[in-house]
Amino acid sequence: MVNFLNRLISWSFYTLFFFVPIVFTQDTSELFELNKIWLTFGLTTIIIAAWISKMVFQRRIFIQRTPLDIPILLFLGSQLISTTISLDTHTSWWGYYSRFNGGLLSLITYTLVYYAFVSNIHKEKLLSYLYTIILSGVVVALWGLPSHFGYDPTCLVFRGTFDVSCWTSNFQPKVRIFSTLGQPDWLSAYLAALIPLAMSLGMYLWQQSKKRIAGGLLVATLLFYLDFLYAKSRGGFVGLSISLVLFFGWYIWAEKKFSLTRCLSREAWAKRGYVLALIGGIALITFVVGTSIDQIDKFMFPALASHFQTHPNPSTSLRVKTPTTTIPPTSTISTGEFGGTDSGKIRLYVWTGAISAWLHYPIFGTGVETFAYAYYLFMPPAHNLTSEFGYLYNKAHNEYLNYLATTGIVGLGTYLFMISMSAWLMAYGLWKIQREPNHKLYAIRYLPAGLLASYLGILIINFFGFSVVIVNLFLFLFPGFVLMLQDQIKPENEILFPKISNIKYPLSNISPFQWILSAGVSLVALYFLYTLFIYWQADKAYALGQNFVNAGEYQNAYQPLHQAISLRPSEPTFQDELALDDAVVAVALAQQNKSATGTPTQLAQEAVAVSNDLVANHPNVVTYWKTRVRIMYALSQLNPQYLSDALTSIQKATQLAPTDAKVSYNFGLILGQTGHVQEAVAVLQNTIRLKKDYHEAYYALGIFYHSLGVNKNGVVINADYAQKAIDEMHFILLNFSATDQQALDALKAWHAQ
Repeated sequence: MVNFLNRLISWSFYTLFFFVPIVFTQDTSELFELNKIWLTFGLTTIIIAAWISKMVFQRRIFIQRTPLDIPILLFLGSQLISTTISLDTHTSWWGYYSRFNGGLLSLITYTLVYYAFVSNIHKEKLLSYLYTIILSGVVVALWGLPSHFGYDPTCLVFRGTFDVSCWTSNFQPKVRIFSTLGQPDWLSAYLAALIPLAMSLGMYLWQQSKKRIAGGLLVATLLFYLDFLYAKSRGGFVGLSISLVLFFGWYIWAEKKFSLTRCLSREAWAKRGYVLALIGGIALITFVVGTSIDQIDKFMFPALASHFQTHPNPSTSLRVKTPTTTIPPTSTISTGEFGGTDSGKIRLYVWTGAISAWLHYPIFGTGVETFAYAYYLFMPPAHNLTSEFGYLYNKAHNEYLNYLATTGIVGLGTYLFMISMSAWLMAYGLWKIQREPNHKLYAIRYLPAGLLASYLGILIINFFGFSVVIVNLFLFLFPGFVLMLQDQIKPENEILFPKISNIKYPLSNISPFQWILSAGVSLVALYFLYTLFIYWQADKAYALGQNFVNAGEYQNAYQPLHQAISLRPSEPTFQDELALDDAVVAVALAQQNKSATGTPTQLAQEAVAVSNDLVANHPNVVTYWKTRVRIMYALSQLNPQYLSDALTSIQKATQLAPTDAKVSYNFGLILGQTGHVQEAVAVLQNTIRLKKDYHEAYYALGIFYHSLGVNKNGVVINADYAQKAIDEMHFILLNFSATDQQALDALKAWHAQ
């Protein structure tokens, strides 16, 4: 039985390493990350259940101790405390919905995977797991490569067309590939972790005269690098470049005893051939493809080739004088590849907000994975002027600032302690091996060096982004791999109870109590797996309903959203979508005098009840308050009393997002519509201060000025306000569009052309 459990644990790890980077589906609300974390949760449940059952049958408790025990436990402890005092404990436990990676549950999962691996997998089998990781990477790379040329296998699976038509204009793999990872920067980080690993494994096998396998790894490394360049991630390129410089710097130092006078000998070529081919291949691919760094790309082949192309004669070019305006349009800010605000500019705003959040919650932060709520409390007003105005940011796009904002100085401090101790232990072990050529581990020194380079690359890339599921798995497991390779994990340091090793009990000696206990463990595991499956099914129903809502088919969304709630009643994201859909359908049925899915009154009552529970249980989640505003505003068409509820809700949303121009704009509108016109004018003036290019705010301000300037009969009662209304419309025509129909219609109605 123990042998069976060992095989189950082993194959579960193979499955984890191979399928997590690959798995995705079109039926869930998030195609990639959600399915990867769900698979990780499920396989970890199986691994831990098998491990516990193994201990039951062996009649002992065993957990392998490692040099990283204290750093890991301190880090987990900080995350636990941050979760208990979080702005929203549900989010801190599960993680932000659709991601889940980074929540306390996922961090516990990665920790369990780490200890399960070092406690149950022998060092001799480690190489086979590294092969599995690289083989999975080859599948990912081959899957993503055709999309750069307009042939995406994902679209073939989703729509039956071998092209890129299944993606929106914001996600074009012909511009930046993302394969099965779902986002170019995530693919870049994943490949940056694989490249040093694959090349170091190839170098090791080359030295062991396993040149066919080494040659395959050379091809895999170059394939990874080609895909990496097509992902066009600047942060990824910086991270990989530094990790490769460190690796080859170590390599030169490690091989310093090799005589320069013999570098052209047959022995030298036999020893250095792999490295030379590797460097040559990387250099050639870089020259032909180019990088994501403009300062480097001007020396690459695409730039040099374009230099010799025919250009229009500058003397025949038309020169257009740019008009001066008082409103800085979004396009004047440096742009990215799709014409929006440069990502570096936006990232600086997000980082500034993260630091502000930490300054207000310095010790334990706002709560694990609550950045989506913390940021909007302290968002810099300048963010309103970017092309991503109105986007929701659930990460700080800097792993370290994300931990600082959400878990405070304690959370970041323990995280830095954990990763710095991991890096130091790996580097120290490598140094000890390298300085003793007769060391029994000297032959495998390339492997820990490559894993260390991969680990450092991840840490650097995380400065410009954040970890996803597979990268976090690597972050926790790569140190364990290296410590195993370097014999820094000692079997005698195992936590063992009773302290008797090598106990073997034949199957005939297994007592009924052991079978019952093992069956209980299996039932608990099955319950967890069933819960995950039901949650996954609920998300699929939610995704279908959400798609109907996005398409404006609210009545068709009614059934799948209710199905999602019936499967997972405690998920607030489902409740939020359901409440809004109920409200919209209630209004539509009332206007059509229909009752196909329930009476308007019943639907309205359900919408209000769900929304009431939602904001009562999650009072600090600004998105739920925003939805509540929409719900109450929609229902005010059935009963005007709901408009006052909308006003109360938007006031709360303003408290949670005081610098959000869109929230401020809606606050002004609702104030005006509830008769508080003077207050509405003041709020809209503040809205314009937050976002100087907000067309709708200028128009609304003009309308409210006009309502203050004239009476119901159109007679001017306040010439100052009446003139301000006209000035606002002229301002729109001058600064936004001379043919703006709303402004022209307003001036015409006011006889103020």
